[in-house]
Amino acid sequence: MNVYHVKNLSKIYKNRVIFTDVTFIVPEGSIFCIYGKNGSGKSTLLRILYSVMQPDEGDITFNYSNNKTCLCTQFPEHLIYHRKLIDEIGSLTGDCKISEEILTELGLMEKKEIFPFHLSDGEKRLIFLYSYIRTKDLLLLDEPFANLDDESRTKFFNYVDRCSLKNRTIIYSSNRKKDKVFADNVYDLGSVIL
Repeated sequence: MNVYHVKNLSKIYKNRVIFTDVTFIVPEGSIFCIYGKNGSGKSTLLRILYSVMQPDEGDITFNYSNNKTCLCTQFPEHLIYHRKLIDEIGSLTGDCKISEEILTELGLMEKKEIFPFHLSDGEKRLIFLYSYIRTKDLLLLDEPFANLDDESRTKFFNYVDRCSLKNRTIIYSSNRKKDKVFADNVYDLGSVIL
């Protein structure tokens, strides 16, 4: 089954063509990368896929019945509201056991009572990524690897494999070639000629 079938999608903003004639399919259970340079429309395309923005042209067929979806915008670490790390992760997962497993996986159990703002930006980002991957079935992640080192990116996808979460569909954007290696399929917004 395909989660998304995108056909001839175009978006114009203030008389500027953001992208045109975007066509791709995202199979269920796949990891799909939207790749392109800064300003190529990656974030806009993710917002359209999540239905918080409308395309100017084209069609999107969305075939997914589960409501366990999320759009993780750039810099989720700016969305921290709780005074304790364990409470922040708990607000994302809704499950104490999963929250503690994530803390253990990230090596942050001894910091569970600290104010999350004291973590590095990369650690903050990882708590969002790990929480979403454990609790959502369809993830749209906007530049999820910004502020993450190579080891953290690799560790995240190893975590996906170890947790037997291959039935999850992950769509992520990136402007770095090295981030494409984690994807089953890549759509290159830079290859669209405007």
